[in-house]
Amino acid sequence: MLEEGDRLTDLILQKERLEYEMEENATAPDNGGEFDEARQLEIEAELEDVVTESDSITATLDVLEEHLDHVETKVGQIEAEIKAFDINSVQAPRFKGLNNVDNARATLKTFFMVLLDLNVYKRDLENKLIENDEMVLELQSKVSILSETSSLNTAQQQIAFRKQAAMKQLVQS
Repeated sequence: MLEEGDRLTDLILQKERLEYEMEENATAPDNGGEFDEARQLEIEAELEDVVTESDSITATLDVLEEHLDHVETKVGQIEAEIKAFDINSVQAPRFKGLNNVDNARATLKTFFMVLLDLNVYKRDLENKLIENDEMVLELQSKVSILSETSSLNTAQQQIAFRKQAAMKQLVQS
């Protein structure tokens, strides 16, 4: 997911650069330059490619987010089951029916195997929870990076428009 987020950030910056270049080319006659139709078509084609790739990455990130939501739901269910487990409801093993040492050994062996299985299950569950927490932190960092990039893009657009307005005022003066 980190790679997709980085690539999406690069594409957003590339899109902004292409839009700015396209706008400059379109306003070139107003600024004393020459309109380059061939370059304008190249920019439009590049913009189309960037938008297509951005849409693809966004769709991939959406699918990954859905998977993460599913995993978080499952982890929540498992955590609820663990919290609901009452150690007091577990009955102690009864040895009344044991007639000899071999039966006692078999019963204890079974008891300790179940106990071992529970400990292994608990350890695996803890490891999955840790992995899930790490994934959630990665996703949160990606979301913050994307929101910062979006804010940066808006600021760049405002600067470009102010620059253009100032250039028009200078040309008119």
